[in-house]
Amino acid sequence: MGNLMKFLMHYKKKTITLDELQSSCQAIAYDIFRQWVRELEEQGVLDGVRCSGNDFGGLFRKYRIMTGPLFASVAATIQSDAASLRLSGQLDISWYYSQPLEIWQRDKDDIVKLNAFFCSGDIIKNASLQQRSYDIFGNEKLLTGKGHALLTHLHITEDNLGIAAEADPLMMAVNPTVRSAPTACHLIVENKATYYGLLPYLPKSGFTSLILGYGWKIVGNLKQLPMQCCLPESRHICWYFGDFDWEGLHIWHSLPCMEHIEIRLAVPFYKAFLAYEPSIGKANQKPDEAALHAFLSHFDEKYVACFRDSLEQHLYYPQETLLPTVLQACWKEINHEIGKFL
Repeated sequence: MGNLMKFLMHYKKKTITLDELQSSCQAIAYDIFRQWVRELEEQGVLDGVRCSGNDFGGLFRKYRIMTGPLFASVAATIQSDAASLRLSGQLDISWYYSQPLEIWQRDKDDIVKLNAFFCSGDIIKNASLQQRSYDIFGNEKLLTGKGHALLTHLHITEDNLGIAAEADPLMMAVNPTVRSAPTACHLIVENKATYYGLLPYLPKSGFTSLILGYGWKIVGNLKQLPMQCCLPESRHICWYFGDFDWEGLHIWHSLPCMEHIEIRLAVPFYKAFLAYEPSIGKANQKPDEAALHAFLSHFDEKYVACFRDSLEQHLYYPQETLLPTVLQACWKEINHEIGKFL
């Protein structure tokens, strides 16, 4: 009987066939199996589906599994534990009432630690996810792994724990030879291949850094730039170069202009695209006319017509169009412009 109950507790569906029930009790004689099923019917654990018919012993061919009666003993044990542990009302443990008892036993030590944090009376101040994980569990990685599911089960949010949202740090290479310049100049590229194609040129340039934007990530984490360069009070100018398609234009147009940070378009790279044949694809991208208008304002009419035609024909230029030698030549062209800032 105990094995059959355990099987039902781990069964994930709401209904079960008689054949599936029997398969979990293959070593048991039918008469004993029939008696167990009848007992579960009486306890309200199994509710027969009448339209499914009956077998020769009168058992229904299909049953609904009633989780309340099935897990009644589990819920009682957990409630007893919760009372003895004096768990805070901020911890909603009801999810565990309909899980095998071993799930509660597995998580109980971490729940006790979480409870101690809530009951400590300390003022909850903003902290990083790793710091708060260490504060509560003595393990800075727990909340970045299995601890995330624990919070979900207990209906605890990161806000409840005073965890401050943190943007990912920028992925960047830094040129130490220009750190004393009054204005820090940076080039942002969208893709890894372009980043590595330009990296050898960084020490020869007047740029403070080369930044790997990785698509939309750069929009959220660009604010990290002054601190990551250890130049929080300096003026920062960022030239952006991404794929020429609707998505790339939208990313560039979404880059925030902040105090100390100015965004510019890396025009020479885009002009270089037009010496090559565009690629086919990206037809499903959503047009952004405002971004396109802002982008085209940086170019003469002959370039404007080419760029418009490409988009209208669902063509695009990925950054990989440009070979490293071309990339470096374009960056040198921008580098000639920045002498007035250094």
